[in-house]
Amino acid sequence: DEVAGMRWSEVDGTEWTLPAERTKNHRAHVVHLSEPAVAIVEARRAEQAAIGLQTPFVFTSATPDDPARGARKRPRGPFSGFSKSKSRLDVRADLAEPWRLHDLRRSFVTHCADRLRIAPHVIEATVNHVSGTKAGVAGVYNRAEYLEERRAALDAWAAYLLRCVGEVAADNVVELTREAGR
Repeated sequence: DEVAGMRWSEVDGTEWTLPAERTKNHRAHVVHLSEPAVAIVEARRAEQAAIGLQTPFVFTSATPDDPARGARKRPRGPFSGFSKSKSRLDVRADLAEPWRLHDLRRSFVTHCADRLRIAPHVIEATVNHVSGTKAGVAGVYNRAEYLEERRAALDAWAAYLLRCVGEVAADNVVELTREAGR
């Protein structure tokens, strides 16, 4: 819902600042936008400009033009078609196992820890959790936001995803081949 409700006023270059009233824990949260994320946001900006859509939302849909009524494209609000979009994604991805949208968040947290070796407190700060290393007394004393570490984590995550989908080759991987007969 936070991403679906992203507003243009919250985006400044490579930073997206969610106000406290839009977060689950009621704390303002700064999210670094990696290069691929910025490209998605800018594509939405261009798309909205191309159809003459003026909306406060980055992700939205519009009612179609109706020349008979003199109606122009109007925003309906933040994106809300999660079920239909997920169904279309399921068909395109051809996954064997069922999944839920929340699994994306869980996958991010798990892969950041397991594959990218990002420290747990940085992962928690990245997903705006106030638990673990920032809960209780520790949170009273530790007010660090870990902005640089979170930026590095999200850039590493973007690079990891691009490698997973074959958009970029890993520059530190050597392909091993088997010799015939071995």
